[in-house]
Amino acid sequence: MIVDIKIYPTPLSGNIQCPPSKSISQRALIASLLHRGESILHNFGNSADENATLKAIQSLGAEVIRKENTLHINSNGIKPLGNIITVGESGFTARVLTSIIGAIDEEIIIEGTGSLLRRNMSFFSNELTKLGIQVQDTDGKFPVKIKGPAKLQPITVDAHGSSQYISGLLFLFAYCSNDAKTIIVTNLVSCPYIDMTIAVIHAFRLAQINKESTNTYTISPWNEATQEKIEYTIENDWSNAALLLCAASFNQGLTISGLSDASIQGDRQILDYLISAGGSLVWKDNVISIQGNLNKSFSVDLSDQPDLFPPLAMLAMACPGTSEIAGVHRLKDKESDRAESIRKAIRCMGGMIEIRNDSMLINGPQHLLGGVVNPHNDHRIAMMTGLLATAAEYPTILLNADCINKSYPTFWKSMEGAGAHIEYM
Repeated sequence: MIVDIKIYPTPLSGNIQCPPSKSISQRALIASLLHRGESILHNFGNSADENATLKAIQSLGAEVIRKENTLHINSNGIKPLGNIITVGESGFTARVLTSIIGAIDEEIIIEGTGSLLRRNMSFFSNELTKLGIQVQDTDGKFPVKIKGPAKLQPITVDAHGSSQYISGLLFLFAYCSNDAKTIIVTNLVSCPYIDMTIAVIHAFRLAQINKESTNTYTISPWNEATQEKIEYTIENDWSNAALLLCAASFNQGLTISGLSDASIQGDRQILDYLISAGGSLVWKDNVISIQGNLNKSFSVDLSDQPDLFPPLAMLAMACPGTSEIAGVHRLKDKESDRAESIRKAIRCMGGMIEIRNDSMLINGPQHLLGGVVNPHNDHRIAMMTGLLATAAEYPTILLNADCINKSYPTFWKSMEGAGAHIEYM
């Protein structure tokens, strides 16, 4: 059911606990499928993307018992139950599972839904065929038909568009390699997400991966193959936390908890950006608050952190001067054309954003009036709009507000817990 909501201007206060990281959850699910034996995942979330990955690994043979937010998974590797695998609207699930299915000598069709069907997936026909994998796509898009088995060899691939393709190859090589193999990547983007993949592969002892240079990875078998039980706790999410932290910079009664200071998630860098804008961080007993006044514009390049565009657009609206956020080219192939969706959302609320070449330019501070916003089925645009609406002059109507289920299904409840006045229409 599609839900529209009305959000009234209301200062936020109190504490919001961040949800589990769907990016890490999805990687842990893939690793649990590839690990021959038992895996126990703690702090598993309930987003649409996580559930899409969960359903997909079950279709590939993993046996799953769920007890609240803990999963008990038993697997004997990739053993498809049928010849059609559905990945929902999850780009990560699509890009990673398509590669690892190339490990097996069976013809499998991978299907998706929604915006996934519009995304360019020509990487598979361009690159997987170098490993002897048969690929048939639909004009470079889903659905895709795959048949292995992969014949692993050192390979050079073009990762233009998404690091998730490289994560898929790393999982494939980790699963299949009997000796050391090297992957060289051109046009590498979003390196922190690849680092997350490597950390999960190591945690599940699937392989040893060494980063020989900024774009060269050597994958070797784990020293001692093991089927011992793997127990893994999923971190909470810095990508969604970034939105809340930027909102806390102009709602200083709002605090955020549940985050790891030692996280390797790239979006943890939001803290540096907040400081560069004049914010002062107070981190005490696992609770973060933002103090001080936002008194500086900023200039950043988010080519490696595209999920930070919505929170930093929000932050720039409150900072004096002109802020520049570069890397707009990374937003074209998200759930929406995200740069254009950000621009439209803020303009509908009475604000102004200019997109010039590869940069988003925002002159602040700006006072928003409120309005009617269509997030174009993009969860991050919906959350950004909801937080901005609490500081507008008049109420804001947000269409299709339940699109937040993709990554943070409890977001509106979290906002209400922090004092937001929301009506469901």
